[in-house]
Amino acid sequence: MSEAGTARCGGPRESGRGYGRDRGSMTVLMLGVIAGGLVLAVLVGGLVRGITARGDAQAAADLGALAAGEVAAVGGPAPCEVARRVVERNGAALAGCTLGDGGMVELATTVAVQPLPGWQETARATARAGPVGQG
Repeated sequence: MSEAGTARCGGPRESGRGYGRDRGSMTVLMLGVIAGGLVLAVLVGGLVRGITARGDAQAAADLGALAAGEVAAVGGPAPCEVARRVVERNGAALAGCTLGDGGMVELATTVAVQPLPGWQETARATARAGPVGQG
């Protein structure tokens, strides 16, 4: 009897030597790539939260300074109190308010942000406003 037609091409070797050493390595590699991608996504999300909080603090400072500067320019009462109300309505906290000569107002604001779980930070911003021609 002839062995013709029964030869095997490819497939596992009878001895088992050299076969299967790389089997499943792509699964491990892909799990590593996916885990790395998830870590990167979390870090980018934290960065975006920090940048957004900084923008919120700056917007609140700008609006508060404009409101306080308008009140100070016309000689209205308590420009810093007006600034505090405007800043708080915009989701920030007033960290400082300085009244200068000629109705110039300088504000500092803060916004609490949690970029990553368990990590609390504060975004800060400052703004100045006053009549045209002042500083």
